[in-house]
Amino acid sequence: MSEDPIKNLADQIHLKEMDLKEQFKKEAPLLYWALQYHRNIHGERMSFKNVPYLIALYRDFLKFKKFVVEKPAQRGLTELFILSSFYEAGELGLLVMYVLPKYKGRDHFVSSRIDPVIRRVAAYQRMIDDAAGTSRVALKHFGKGQIAYVGSNVEDEFIEKPMDSIYVDEKDRCNQKNLLMAPDRLIHSSYKAHREISTPTIEGFGINKRIQSSTKGRWFIKCEHCGYYFVPGFFENVMRQTGPQNYELYDRECSNSDEPALICAKCGKKVNRFQKGEFVEEFLDKEWVGRLIPSVITPYVSLRELANEWIEVFFDAQKRQFFINQRLGLPYSSEGARFSDGVLNKVEVPYRYPIEKTDIKGPLFMGVDVGGVLTVTIRERIKDNQNCIRRRLVLATEIPSFGILKELLKEWQPKVCVIDADPEIHSIASLRDEFKNVYASRFQHGLLDFNVNREDQIVKQDRTSSIDYLKTQFDSLMIMNPEGSSVLVSGRYRSQMGASTRILIENENNPEKSYYSWESGNPDHFMLSETYCAQADRIIPSDSVIDYYIKEAAGVPSQKPPASSMDGKKELVQEEIDKLSKMTAVEFLNQLRKS
Repeated sequence: MSEDPIKNLADQIHLKEMDLKEQFKKEAPLLYWALQYHRNIHGERMSFKNVPYLIALYRDFLKFKKFVVEKPAQRGLTELFILSSFYEAGELGLLVMYVLPKYKGRDHFVSSRIDPVIRRVAAYQRMIDDAAGTSRVALKHFGKGQIAYVGSNVEDEFIEKPMDSIYVDEKDRCNQKNLLMAPDRLIHSSYKAHREISTPTIEGFGINKRIQSSTKGRWFIKCEHCGYYFVPGFFENVMRQTGPQNYELYDRECSNSDEPALICAKCGKKVNRFQKGEFVEEFLDKEWVGRLIPSVITPYVSLRELANEWIEVFFDAQKRQFFINQRLGLPYSSEGARFSDGVLNKVEVPYRYPIEKTDIKGPLFMGVDVGGVLTVTIRERIKDNQNCIRRRLVLATEIPSFGILKELLKEWQPKVCVIDADPEIHSIASLRDEFKNVYASRFQHGLLDFNVNREDQIVKQDRTSSIDYLKTQFDSLMIMNPEGSSVLVSGRYRSQMGASTRILIENENNPEKSYYSWESGNPDHFMLSETYCAQADRIIPSDSVIDYYIKEAAGVPSQKPPASSMDGKKELVQEEIDKLSKMTAVEFLNQLRKS
Protein backbone atom coordinates (compact mmCIF):
# COMPACT_ATOMS: atom_id res chain seq x y z
CA MET A 1 0.00 0.00 0.00
CA SER A 2 1.60 3.28 -1.13
CA GLU A 3 2.19 6.17 1.31
CA ASP A 4 0.45 9.47 0.62
CA PRO A 5 2.31 12.58 1.87
CA ILE A 6 -0.92 14.55 2.14
CA LYS A 7 -2.36 12.01 4.59
CA ASN A 8 0.72 12.16 6.76
CA LEU A 9 0.85 15.94 6.67
CA ALA A 10 -2.82 16.23 7.61
CA ASP A 11 -2.21 14.40 10.85
CA GLN A 12 0.46 16.90 11.97
CA ILE A 13 -0.63 20.03 10.20
CA HIS A 14 0.63 23.41 11.42
CA LEU A 15 -1.08 26.08 9.40
CA LYS A 16 1.36 28.79 10.57
CA GLU A 17 3.91 27.40 8.17
CA MET A 18 3.31 29.22 4.88
CA ASP A 19 4.65 26.53 2.59
CA LEU A 20 2.39 23.93 4.17
CA LYS A 21 -0.62 26.22 3.84
CA GLU A 22 0.07 26.76 0.16
CA GLN A 23 0.55 23.04 -0.42
CA PHE A 24 -2.79 22.23 1.14
CA LYS A 25 -4.59 25.08 -0.61
CA LYS A 26 -3.38 23.74 -3.95
CA GLU A 27 -3.48 19.95 -3.50
CA ALA A 28 -6.29 19.50 -0.98
CA PRO A 29 -8.40 22.69 -0.86
CA LEU A 30 -11.27 21.09 1.06
CA LEU A 31 -8.89 19.87 3.76
CA TYR A 32 -7.42 23.35 3.91
CA TRP A 33 -10.85 24.97 4.29
CA ALA A 34 -11.89 22.36 6.87
CA LEU A 35 -8.88 23.04 9.06
CA GLN A 36 -8.51 26.76 8.45
CA TYR A 37 -12.11 28.00 8.41
CA HIS A 38 -14.84 25.50 9.03
CA ARG A 39 -16.74 24.81 12.26
CA ASN A 40 -19.16 21.95 12.79
CA ILE A 41 -22.73 22.19 14.07
CA HIS A 42 -21.43 22.53 17.64
CA GLY A 43 -19.11 25.38 16.73
CA GLU A 44 -16.03 23.18 17.08
CA ARG A 45 -13.00 23.01 14.80
CA MET A 46 -12.85 20.07 12.44
CA SER A 47 -10.88 17.05 13.66
CA PHE A 48 -9.61 14.17 11.57
CA LYS A 49 -8.27 12.11 14.44
CA ASN A 50 -8.88 8.37 13.88
CA VAL A 51 -10.83 9.01 10.66
CA PRO A 52 -8.27 8.52 7.86
CA TYR A 53 -11.10 7.54 5.50
CA LEU A 54 -12.49 11.09 5.86
CA ILE A 55 -9.08 12.57 5.07
CA ALA A 56 -9.04 10.53 1.86
CA LEU A 57 -12.55 11.67 0.95
CA TYR A 58 -11.81 15.35 1.59
CA ARG A 59 -8.55 15.07 -0.36
CA ASP A 60 -10.10 13.40 -3.43
CA PHE A 61 -13.62 14.82 -3.46
CA LEU A 62 -13.09 17.67 -5.93
CA LYS A 63 -11.00 15.51 -8.28
CA PHE A 64 -14.08 13.62 -9.47
CA LYS A 65 -17.08 15.32 -11.04
CA LYS A 66 -19.31 12.27 -10.56
CA PHE A 67 -18.90 10.91 -7.06
CA VAL A 68 -21.14 8.56 -5.03
CA VAL A 69 -20.79 7.34 -1.42
CA GLU A 70 -22.76 4.52 0.22
CA LYS A 71 -22.42 4.80 3.99
CA PRO A 72 -23.83 4.05 7.45
CA ALA A 73 -25.66 6.88 9.20
CA GLN A 74 -23.71 9.65 10.96
CA ARG A 75 -20.33 9.33 9.25
CA GLY A 76 -19.53 13.01 8.65
CA LEU A 77 -20.41 13.05 4.95
CA THR A 78 -23.07 15.75 5.19
CA GLU A 79 -20.43 18.05 6.71
CA LEU A 80 -18.25 17.31 3.67
CA PHE A 81 -21.17 18.18 1.37
CA ILE A 82 -21.79 21.47 3.19
CA LEU A 83 -18.15 22.52 3.11
CA SER A 84 -17.65 21.51 -0.52
CA SER A 85 -20.79 23.37 -1.63
CA PHE A 86 -19.48 26.48 0.17
CA TYR A 87 -16.12 26.13 -1.57
CA GLU A 88 -17.56 25.62 -5.07
CA ALA A 89 -19.92 28.58 -4.72
CA GLY A 90 -17.69 30.95 -2.73
CA GLU A 91 -14.27 30.22 -4.24
CA LEU A 92 -15.07 28.89 -7.72
CA GLY A 93 -18.17 31.03 -8.35
CA LEU A 94 -20.40 28.09 -9.30
CA LEU A 95 -24.17 27.75 -9.27
CA VAL A 96 -24.79 24.94 -6.80
CA MET A 97 -27.98 22.93 -6.16
CA TYR A 98 -28.15 21.13 -2.81
CA VAL A 99 -30.94 18.49 -2.91
CA LEU A 100 -32.61 17.28 0.29
CA PRO A 101 -35.32 14.60 0.56
CA LYS A 102 -38.29 16.83 1.47
CA TYR A 103 -39.28 20.44 0.87
CA LYS A 104 -40.37 20.83 4.52
CA GLY A 105 -37.13 19.34 5.82
CA ARG A 106 -35.19 21.81 3.69
CA ASP A 107 -36.11 24.72 5.96
CA HIS A 108 -35.01 22.86 9.10
CA PHE A 109 -31.75 21.80 7.46
CA VAL A 110 -30.82 25.34 6.43
CA SER A 111 -31.77 26.86 9.79
CA SER A 112 -29.99 24.20 11.88
CA ARG A 113 -27.00 23.16 9.74
CA ILE A 114 -26.22 26.00 7.31
CA ASP A 115 -27.04 29.34 8.96
CA PRO A 116 -25.29 28.60 12.30
CA VAL A 117 -22.06 27.66 10.50
CA ILE A 118 -22.17 30.85 8.42
CA ARG A 119 -22.68 32.94 11.56
CA ARG A 120 -19.79 31.26 13.39
CA VAL A 121 -17.23 31.44 10.56
CA ALA A 122 -16.11 34.98 9.74
CA ALA A 123 -14.84 33.95 6.30
CA TYR A 124 -18.27 32.55 5.36
CA GLN A 125 -20.08 35.60 6.68
CA ARG A 126 -17.83 37.83 4.55
CA MET A 127 -18.71 35.77 1.49
CA ILE A 128 -22.40 36.33 2.21
CA ASP A 129 -21.83 40.07 2.75
CA ASP A 130 -19.59 40.49 -0.31
CA ALA A 131 -22.14 38.76 -2.52
CA ALA A 132 -24.58 41.61 -1.83
CA GLY A 133 -27.45 39.38 -2.87
CA THR A 134 -30.19 37.43 -1.20
CA SER A 135 -29.55 35.17 1.78
CA ARG A 136 -32.74 33.28 2.46
CA VAL A 137 -33.65 29.67 3.07
CA ALA A 138 -34.07 28.60 -0.56
CA LEU A 139 -31.23 30.60 -2.13
CA LYS A 140 -27.98 32.07 -0.82
CA HIS A 141 -25.62 34.28 -2.80
CA PHE A 142 -22.31 33.04 -1.49
CA GLY A 143 -19.05 34.70 -2.56
CA LYS A 144 -18.85 34.55 -6.34
CA GLY A 145 -21.62 31.97 -6.70
CA GLN A 146 -24.99 30.81 -5.42
CA ILE A 147 -26.37 27.83 -3.48
CA ALA A 148 -30.00 26.76 -3.99
CA TYR A 149 -31.45 24.40 -1.36
CA VAL A 150 -34.31 22.34 -2.79
CA GLY A 151 -36.62 19.50 -1.78
CA SER A 152 -36.62 16.47 -4.07
CA ASN A 153 -40.40 16.12 -3.78
CA VAL A 154 -41.03 19.44 -5.61
CA GLU A 155 -40.85 18.81 -9.36
CA ASP A 156 -40.59 22.51 -10.28
CA GLU A 157 -37.22 22.71 -8.52
CA PHE A 158 -35.72 20.49 -11.24
CA ILE A 159 -36.94 22.31 -14.33
CA GLU A 160 -35.81 25.90 -13.70
CA LYS A 161 -32.45 27.64 -14.09
CA PRO A 162 -29.20 25.85 -15.04
CA MET A 163 -26.61 24.69 -12.48
CA ASP A 164 -22.91 23.82 -12.39
CA SER A 165 -22.85 21.42 -9.45
CA ILE A 166 -25.47 19.17 -7.85
CA TYR A 167 -25.33 17.61 -4.38
CA VAL A 168 -27.91 14.92 -3.47
CA ASP A 169 -28.01 14.28 0.29
CA GLU A 170 -29.67 11.01 1.47
CA LYS A 171 -30.63 9.87 -2.00
CA ASP A 172 -32.69 6.87 -0.88
CA ARG A 173 -35.13 9.16 0.93
CA CYS A 174 -35.49 11.41 -2.13
CA ASN A 175 -38.09 11.33 -4.88
CA GLN A 176 -36.32 9.07 -7.38
CA LYS A 177 -38.47 10.19 -10.31
CA ASN A 178 -37.62 13.87 -9.85
CA LEU A 179 -33.92 13.07 -9.41
CA LEU A 180 -33.88 11.76 -12.97
CA MET A 181 -34.35 15.35 -14.15
CA ALA A 182 -31.38 16.69 -12.16
CA PRO A 183 -28.67 16.05 -14.83
CA ASP A 184 -30.63 18.25 -17.26
CA ARG A 185 -29.75 21.23 -15.07
CA LEU A 186 -26.05 20.69 -15.92
CA ILE A 187 -26.38 20.68 -19.72
CA HIS A 188 -25.11 24.23 -20.24
CA SER A 189 -22.30 24.02 -17.67
CA SER A 190 -18.68 23.23 -18.47
CA TYR A 191 -18.12 22.07 -14.87
CA LYS A 192 -20.95 19.46 -14.63
CA ALA A 193 -20.41 18.07 -11.13
CA HIS A 194 -22.91 15.58 -9.71
CA ARG A 195 -22.35 13.97 -6.31
CA GLU A 196 -24.57 11.73 -4.18
CA ILE A 197 -24.43 10.29 -0.65
CA SER A 198 -26.89 8.13 1.25
CA THR A 199 -27.49 5.38 3.72
CA PRO A 200 -28.79 2.50 1.55
CA THR A 201 -32.15 0.75 1.87
CA ILE A 202 -32.55 -2.17 -0.54
CA GLU A 203 -30.46 -3.80 -3.25
CA GLY A 204 -30.61 -2.12 -6.64
CA PHE A 205 -32.39 1.00 -5.39
CA GLY A 206 -31.23 4.60 -5.02
CA ILE A 207 -27.66 4.86 -3.81
CA ASN A 208 -27.01 1.11 -4.15
CA LYS A 209 -28.08 1.16 -7.78
CA ARG A 210 -25.66 4.02 -8.41
CA ILE A 211 -22.81 2.40 -6.48
CA GLN A 212 -23.18 -0.84 -8.45
CA SER A 213 -22.36 1.01 -11.68
CA SER A 214 -19.41 2.91 -10.13
CA THR A 215 -15.75 2.08 -9.52
CA LYS A 216 -16.81 0.69 -6.09
CA GLY A 217 -13.79 1.88 -4.14
CA ARG A 218 -13.51 -0.11 -0.87
CA TRP A 219 -11.49 0.83 2.22
CA PHE A 220 -8.56 -1.56 2.74
CA ILE A 221 -6.42 -1.77 5.86
CA LYS A 222 -3.43 -3.98 6.73
CA CYS A 223 -3.08 -6.48 9.57
CA GLU A 224 -0.04 -5.39 11.59
CA HIS A 225 0.79 -9.03 12.36
CA CYS A 226 0.51 -11.02 9.12
CA GLY A 227 0.39 -8.24 6.51
CA TYR A 228 -3.02 -9.32 5.21
CA TYR A 229 -4.92 -6.56 3.34
CA PHE A 230 -8.68 -6.64 3.84
CA VAL A 231 -11.91 -4.62 3.89
CA PRO A 232 -13.03 -4.51 7.56
CA GLY A 233 -16.62 -5.58 8.15
CA PHE A 234 -18.95 -6.28 11.07
CA PHE A 235 -19.81 -9.86 10.12
CA GLU A 236 -16.32 -10.52 8.75
CA ASN A 237 -14.22 -9.23 11.65
CA VAL A 238 -16.43 -8.49 14.69
CA MET A 239 -19.26 -11.04 14.99
CA ARG A 240 -19.65 -14.47 13.44
CA GLN A 241 -22.63 -16.77 13.14
CA THR A 242 -22.23 -20.03 15.06
CA GLY A 243 -25.73 -21.39 14.49
CA PRO A 244 -29.06 -20.55 12.80
CA GLN A 245 -29.88 -18.11 15.60
CA ASN A 246 -26.57 -17.68 17.39
CA TYR A 247 -23.74 -15.13 17.05
CA GLU A 248 -20.55 -14.59 19.00
CA LEU A 249 -17.61 -12.18 18.96
CA TYR A 250 -14.49 -13.04 17.00
CA ASP A 251 -12.57 -11.49 19.91
CA ARG A 252 -12.73 -14.39 22.37
CA GLU A 253 -10.59 -12.57 24.94
CA CYS A 254 -13.16 -9.79 25.29
CA SER A 255 -15.35 -9.81 28.41
CA ASN A 256 -19.06 -9.00 28.30
CA SER A 257 -18.46 -5.32 29.12
CA ASP A 258 -15.19 -4.54 27.33
CA GLU A 259 -14.84 -3.06 23.88
CA PRO A 260 -14.13 -5.92 21.43
CA ALA A 261 -11.34 -5.65 18.89
CA LEU A 262 -11.34 -6.04 15.14
CA ILE A 263 -9.97 -9.52 14.38
CA CYS A 264 -7.93 -10.40 11.30
CA ALA A 265 -9.71 -13.15 9.34
CA LYS A 266 -6.38 -14.68 8.33
CA CYS A 267 -4.25 -14.83 11.50
CA GLY A 268 -6.93 -14.24 14.14
CA LYS A 269 -5.07 -11.41 15.86
CA LYS A 270 -6.31 -7.95 16.88
CA VAL A 271 -6.12 -5.15 14.32
CA ASN A 272 -6.22 -1.39 14.84
CA ARG A 273 -9.44 -0.36 13.08
CA PHE A 274 -8.46 3.33 13.00
CA GLN A 275 -5.18 2.83 11.14
CA LYS A 276 -4.39 4.47 7.82
CA GLY A 277 -5.74 2.71 4.79
CA GLU A 278 -6.76 3.47 1.25
CA PHE A 279 -9.69 3.15 -1.11
CA VAL A 280 -9.01 0.55 -3.79
CA GLU A 281 -11.17 0.59 -6.91
CA GLU A 282 -12.89 -2.67 -7.83
CA PHE A 283 -13.56 -1.41 -11.36
CA LEU A 284 -11.74 1.09 -13.54
CA ASP A 285 -12.95 3.35 -16.36
CA LYS A 286 -16.40 3.90 -14.85
CA GLU A 287 -18.26 7.19 -15.23
CA TRP A 288 -19.01 7.38 -11.50
CA VAL A 289 -16.34 7.10 -8.82
CA GLY A 290 -17.79 5.17 -5.88
CA ARG A 291 -16.85 4.84 -2.24
CA LEU A 292 -18.25 2.32 0.26
CA ILE A 293 -17.70 3.26 3.92
CA PRO A 294 -17.38 0.33 6.36
CA SER A 295 -19.29 0.57 9.63
CA VAL A 296 -16.42 -0.48 11.92
CA ILE A 297 -13.71 2.07 11.07
CA THR A 298 -15.13 5.15 12.76
CA PRO A 299 -14.51 6.27 16.36
CA TYR A 300 -18.11 7.52 16.55
CA VAL A 301 -19.38 3.94 16.95
CA SER A 302 -18.62 1.41 19.67
CA LEU A 303 -18.19 -2.17 18.48
CA ARG A 304 -19.68 -3.30 21.81
CA GLU A 305 -22.82 -1.27 21.12
CA LEU A 306 -23.04 -2.68 17.60
CA ALA A 307 -22.69 -6.24 18.86
CA ASN A 308 -25.29 -5.81 21.62
CA GLU A 309 -27.75 -4.13 19.26
CA TRP A 310 -27.41 -6.91 16.67
CA ILE A 311 -28.26 -9.57 19.26
CA GLU A 312 -31.27 -7.50 20.31
CA VAL A 313 -32.71 -6.90 16.81
CA PHE A 314 -31.90 -10.25 15.22
CA PHE A 315 -35.42 -11.69 15.69
CA ASP A 316 -37.27 -8.51 14.64
CA ALA A 317 -37.37 -8.13 10.85
CA GLN A 318 -38.10 -4.39 10.96
CA LYS A 319 -35.36 -3.60 13.48
CA ARG A 320 -32.97 -5.93 11.65
CA GLN A 321 -33.42 -4.00 8.42
CA PHE A 322 -32.87 -0.70 10.24
CA PHE A 323 -29.66 -2.04 11.82
CA ILE A 324 -28.23 -3.32 8.56
CA ASN A 325 -29.13 -0.13 6.67
CA GLN A 326 -28.36 2.54 9.24
CA ARG A 327 -25.68 0.98 11.43
CA LEU A 328 -23.81 -1.10 8.87
CA GLY A 329 -24.53 0.97 5.76
CA LEU A 330 -25.54 -2.07 3.73
CA PRO A 331 -28.61 -2.66 1.54
CA TYR A 332 -30.99 -5.29 2.84
CA SER A 333 -34.14 -6.99 1.57
CA SER A 334 -35.81 -9.49 3.90
CA GLU A 335 -37.33 -12.62 2.36
CA GLY A 336 -40.79 -11.85 3.74
CA ALA A 337 -40.80 -8.34 2.28
CA ARG A 338 -40.30 -9.42 -1.33
CA PHE A 339 -41.88 -11.53 -4.05
CA SER A 340 -38.85 -13.78 -3.82
CA ASP A 341 -38.10 -16.81 -5.96
CA GLY A 342 -39.22 -18.95 -3.04
CA VAL A 343 -42.61 -17.23 -2.91
CA LEU A 344 -43.05 -17.43 -6.69
CA ASN A 345 -41.97 -21.08 -6.88
CA LYS A 346 -44.57 -22.15 -4.31
CA VAL A 347 -47.51 -21.01 -6.45
CA GLU A 348 -46.38 -22.96 -9.52
CA VAL A 349 -48.76 -25.76 -10.57
CA PRO A 350 -48.46 -28.05 -13.63
CA TYR A 351 -50.97 -26.96 -16.25
CA ARG A 352 -50.82 -26.14 -19.94
CA TYR A 353 -49.82 -22.54 -20.63
CA PRO A 354 -50.80 -20.44 -22.51
CA ILE A 355 -54.41 -21.43 -21.87
CA GLU A 356 -56.87 -21.98 -24.71
CA LYS A 357 -60.19 -20.15 -24.50
CA THR A 358 -62.01 -23.49 -24.60
CA ASP A 359 -60.31 -24.40 -21.30
CA ILE A 360 -61.63 -21.33 -19.47
CA LYS A 361 -64.05 -22.37 -16.72
CA GLY A 362 -64.39 -19.35 -14.45
CA PRO A 363 -64.63 -15.57 -14.64
CA LEU A 364 -61.61 -13.67 -16.00
CA PHE A 365 -60.15 -10.45 -14.66
CA MET A 366 -57.35 -8.27 -16.03
CA GLY A 367 -54.74 -5.83 -14.72
CA VAL A 368 -52.77 -3.35 -16.87
CA ASP A 369 -49.76 -1.22 -15.91
CA VAL A 370 -49.03 1.75 -18.16
CA GLY A 371 -45.41 2.52 -19.06
CA GLY A 372 -43.23 2.42 -22.14
CA VAL A 373 -45.35 -0.59 -23.05
CA LEU A 374 -48.62 -1.85 -21.57
CA THR A 375 -47.96 -4.72 -19.16
CA VAL A 376 -50.97 -7.05 -19.00
CA THR A 377 -51.94 -9.85 -16.63
CA ILE A 378 -55.12 -11.92 -17.05
CA ARG A 379 -56.24 -14.43 -14.41
CA GLU A 380 -59.12 -16.86 -14.06
CA ARG A 381 -60.96 -17.71 -10.87
CA ILE A 382 -61.27 -21.50 -10.66
CA LYS A 383 -61.54 -24.29 -8.08
CA ASP A 384 -58.52 -26.52 -7.56
CA ASN A 385 -58.48 -30.24 -6.69
CA GLN A 386 -59.26 -29.43 -3.04
CA ASN A 387 -62.29 -27.36 -4.10
CA CYS A 388 -60.48 -24.14 -3.10
CA ILE A 389 -60.91 -21.04 -5.24
CA ARG A 390 -57.61 -19.94 -6.77
CA ARG A 391 -56.56 -17.37 -9.38
CA ARG A 392 -54.96 -19.12 -12.35
CA LEU A 393 -52.65 -17.19 -14.67
CA VAL A 394 -54.13 -17.15 -18.16
CA LEU A 395 -51.91 -14.58 -19.85
CA ALA A 396 -48.90 -12.41 -18.96
CA THR A 397 -47.73 -10.22 -21.81
CA GLU A 398 -46.51 -6.82 -22.97
CA ILE A 399 -48.28 -4.94 -25.75
CA PRO A 400 -47.29 -1.71 -27.51
CA SER A 401 -50.56 0.23 -27.76
CA PHE A 402 -54.06 0.89 -26.47
CA GLY A 403 -55.42 -0.30 -29.81
CA ILE A 404 -54.10 -3.80 -29.16
CA LEU A 405 -55.37 -3.59 -25.57
CA LYS A 406 -58.88 -3.02 -26.93
CA GLU A 407 -58.48 -6.11 -29.09
CA LEU A 408 -57.42 -8.11 -26.03
CA LEU A 409 -60.47 -6.89 -24.09
CA LYS A 410 -62.78 -7.98 -26.91
CA GLU A 411 -60.97 -11.28 -27.36
CA TRP A 412 -60.83 -12.40 -23.71
CA GLN A 413 -63.86 -10.49 -22.37
CA PRO A 414 -62.77 -10.21 -18.72
CA LYS A 415 -65.47 -9.46 -16.17
CA VAL A 416 -63.39 -6.51 -14.93
CA CYS A 417 -60.19 -4.84 -16.08
CA VAL A 418 -58.30 -2.42 -13.79
CA ILE A 419 -55.71 -0.15 -15.38
CA ASP A 420 -53.19 2.34 -14.02
CA ALA A 421 -54.89 5.76 -14.02
CA ASP A 422 -51.68 7.57 -14.95
CA PRO A 423 -50.00 8.80 -17.04
CA GLU A 424 -52.13 8.23 -20.20
CA ILE A 425 -55.18 10.01 -18.79
CA HIS A 426 -56.98 10.71 -22.09
CA SER A 427 -56.38 7.24 -23.55
CA ILE A 428 -57.67 5.61 -20.36
CA ALA A 429 -60.73 7.88 -20.28
CA SER A 430 -61.54 6.85 -23.85
CA LEU A 431 -61.06 3.19 -22.93
CA ARG A 432 -63.47 3.47 -19.99
CA ASP A 433 -66.08 5.17 -22.18
CA GLU A 434 -65.97 2.27 -24.65
CA PHE A 435 -65.69 -0.57 -22.11
CA LYS A 436 -67.90 -0.34 -19.01
CA ASN A 437 -65.93 -3.12 -17.34
CA VAL A 438 -62.69 -1.06 -17.31
CA TYR A 439 -61.80 0.74 -14.07
CA ALA A 440 -58.98 3.24 -13.50
CA SER A 441 -56.89 2.69 -10.36
CA ARG A 442 -55.64 5.68 -8.38
CA PHE A 443 -53.32 5.11 -5.44
CA GLN A 444 -54.25 7.33 -2.49
CA HIS A 445 -51.75 7.47 0.37
CA GLY A 446 -53.25 6.46 3.69
CA LEU A 447 -56.50 5.04 2.24
CA LEU A 448 -56.40 1.54 3.71
CA ASP A 449 -59.89 0.48 2.58
CA PHE A 450 -60.54 -0.66 -0.98
CA ASN A 451 -62.79 2.03 -2.46
CA VAL A 452 -64.83 1.26 -5.62
CA ASN A 453 -66.86 3.87 -7.50
CA ARG A 454 -68.83 1.83 -10.02
CA GLU A 455 -70.51 4.83 -11.60
CA ASP A 456 -67.23 6.63 -12.41
CA GLN A 457 -65.33 3.34 -12.92
CA ILE A 458 -62.58 4.29 -10.45
CA VAL A 459 -60.92 2.31 -7.66
CA LYS A 460 -58.80 3.89 -4.93
CA GLN A 461 -56.54 2.50 -2.25
CA ASP A 462 -53.19 3.09 -0.60
CA ARG A 463 -50.44 1.76 -2.87
CA THR A 464 -48.69 -0.21 -0.12
CA SER A 465 -51.97 -1.75 1.07
CA SER A 466 -52.82 -2.81 -2.49
CA ILE A 467 -49.47 -4.56 -2.97
CA ASP A 468 -49.68 -6.04 0.54
CA TYR A 469 -53.01 -7.63 -0.46
CA LEU A 470 -51.39 -9.14 -3.55
CA LYS A 471 -48.49 -10.46 -1.44
CA THR A 472 -51.01 -12.11 0.90
CA GLN A 473 -52.64 -13.84 -2.07
CA PHE A 474 -49.27 -15.29 -3.12
CA ASP A 475 -48.30 -16.28 0.43
CA SER A 476 -51.66 -18.03 1.04
CA LEU A 477 -51.42 -19.88 -2.32
CA MET A 478 -54.54 -18.21 -3.71
CA ILE A 479 -52.47 -17.60 -6.86
CA MET A 480 -51.73 -20.31 -9.43
CA ASN A 481 -48.90 -19.93 -11.96
CA PRO A 482 -47.70 -22.45 -14.53
CA GLU A 483 -44.52 -24.43 -13.97
CA GLY A 484 -41.47 -22.67 -15.37
CA SER A 485 -42.84 -19.18 -14.76
CA SER A 486 -39.23 -17.98 -14.50
CA VAL A 487 -39.10 -17.84 -18.31
CA LEU A 488 -42.41 -16.03 -18.83
CA VAL A 489 -42.03 -13.00 -21.10
CA SER A 490 -38.33 -13.78 -21.57
CA GLY A 491 -37.80 -13.77 -17.80
CA ARG A 492 -39.19 -10.26 -17.28
CA TYR A 493 -42.25 -11.50 -15.39
CA ARG A 494 -40.11 -13.07 -12.65
CA SER A 495 -37.53 -10.27 -12.49
CA GLN A 496 -40.17 -7.52 -12.31
CA MET A 497 -42.21 -9.38 -9.70
CA GLY A 498 -39.12 -9.59 -7.50
CA ALA A 499 -37.82 -6.07 -8.13
CA SER A 500 -39.57 -4.32 -5.22
CA THR A 501 -39.05 -4.60 -1.47
CA ARG A 502 -41.30 -3.47 1.38
CA ILE A 503 -39.25 -1.02 3.46
CA LEU A 504 -39.90 1.38 6.31
CA ILE A 505 -39.82 5.06 5.34
CA GLU A 506 -38.84 6.77 8.55
CA ASN A 507 -39.99 10.22 9.63
CA GLU A 508 -37.16 11.36 11.91
CA ASN A 509 -39.11 14.37 13.19
CA ASN A 510 -42.27 12.37 13.91
CA PRO A 511 -41.66 8.60 14.14
CA GLU A 512 -45.41 7.96 14.41
CA LYS A 513 -45.74 9.17 10.82
CA SER A 514 -43.24 6.63 9.52
CA TYR A 515 -44.78 4.27 6.99
CA TYR A 516 -44.02 1.25 4.83
CA SER A 517 -43.58 1.48 1.09
CA TRP A 518 -42.77 -0.94 -1.73
CA GLU A 519 -39.65 0.50 -3.35
CA SER A 520 -37.65 -0.61 -6.36
CA GLY A 521 -34.62 0.55 -8.29
CA ASN A 522 -35.54 -1.64 -11.26
CA PRO A 523 -38.66 -2.07 -13.44
CA ASP A 524 -41.58 -3.59 -11.50
CA HIS A 525 -44.34 -3.39 -14.14
CA PHE A 526 -45.57 -6.99 -13.75
CA MET A 527 -45.86 -6.58 -9.98
CA LEU A 528 -48.06 -3.55 -10.59
CA SER A 529 -50.13 -5.24 -13.31
CA GLU A 530 -50.67 -8.13 -10.86
CA THR A 531 -51.71 -5.57 -8.23
CA TYR A 532 -54.31 -4.09 -10.60
CA CYS A 533 -55.38 -7.62 -11.51
CA ALA A 534 -55.97 -8.38 -7.82
CA GLN A 535 -58.05 -5.19 -7.57
CA ALA A 536 -60.15 -6.36 -10.52
CA ASP A 537 -60.65 -9.68 -8.73
CA ARG A 538 -61.92 -7.82 -5.65
CA ILE A 539 -64.54 -6.01 -7.72
CA ILE A 540 -65.99 -9.34 -8.88
CA PRO A 541 -68.09 -10.99 -6.12
CA SER A 542 -66.53 -14.23 -4.95
CA ASP A 543 -69.65 -16.36 -5.29
CA SER A 544 -71.73 -17.27 -8.29
CA VAL A 545 -75.51 -16.97 -7.95
CA ILE A 546 -75.82 -20.67 -7.09
CA ASP A 547 -72.89 -20.53 -4.62
CA TYR A 548 -74.46 -17.52 -2.97
CA TYR A 549 -77.84 -19.17 -2.40
CA ILE A 550 -76.24 -22.42 -1.25
CA LYS A 551 -74.41 -20.47 1.46
CA GLU A 552 -77.54 -18.51 2.34
CA ALA A 553 -79.60 -21.70 2.56
CA ALA A 554 -77.03 -23.23 4.91
CA GLY A 555 -77.97 -20.63 7.52
CA VAL A 556 -81.76 -21.06 7.15
CA PRO A 557 -83.67 -23.71 9.21
CA SER A 558 -84.62 -26.79 7.20
CA GLN A 559 -88.12 -26.64 5.71
CA LYS A 560 -90.28 -29.20 4.04
CA PRO A 561 -89.88 -28.89 0.29
CA PRO A 562 -92.94 -28.03 -1.80
CA ALA A 563 -94.93 -30.91 -3.26
CA SER A 564 -94.16 -29.96 -6.82
CA SER A 565 -90.79 -28.71 -7.94
CA MET A 566 -90.73 -24.97 -8.62
CA ASP A 567 -94.53 -24.77 -8.14
CA GLY A 568 -95.20 -26.59 -11.36
CA LYS A 569 -92.85 -24.44 -13.44
CA LYS A 570 -90.29 -25.98 -15.77
CA GLU A 571 -87.13 -27.15 -13.91
CA LEU A 572 -83.75 -25.73 -14.84
CA VAL A 573 -81.88 -27.75 -17.42
CA GLN A 574 -78.17 -28.51 -16.84
CA GLU A 575 -77.12 -25.92 -19.44
CA GLU A 576 -78.90 -23.17 -17.52
CA ILE A 577 -77.41 -24.37 -14.22
CA ASP A 578 -73.92 -24.21 -15.73
CA LYS A 579 -74.66 -20.70 -16.96
CA LEU A 580 -75.78 -19.57 -13.52
CA SER A 581 -72.76 -21.14 -11.87
CA LYS A 582 -70.52 -18.82 -13.91
CA MET A 583 -72.70 -15.74 -13.36
CA THR A 584 -71.89 -13.38 -10.50
CA ALA A 585 -74.59 -11.97 -8.24
CA VAL A 586 -74.15 -8.53 -9.83
CA GLU A 587 -74.56 -9.96 -13.33
CA PHE A 588 -77.65 -11.89 -12.22
CA LEU A 589 -79.23 -8.72 -10.81
CA ASN A 590 -78.41 -6.82 -14.01
CA GLN A 591 -80.09 -9.62 -15.99
CA LEU A 592 -83.19 -9.31 -13.84
CA ARG A 593 -83.28 -5.55 -14.37
CA LYS A 594 -83.12 -6.02 -18.13
CA SER A 595 -86.00 -8.49 -17.90
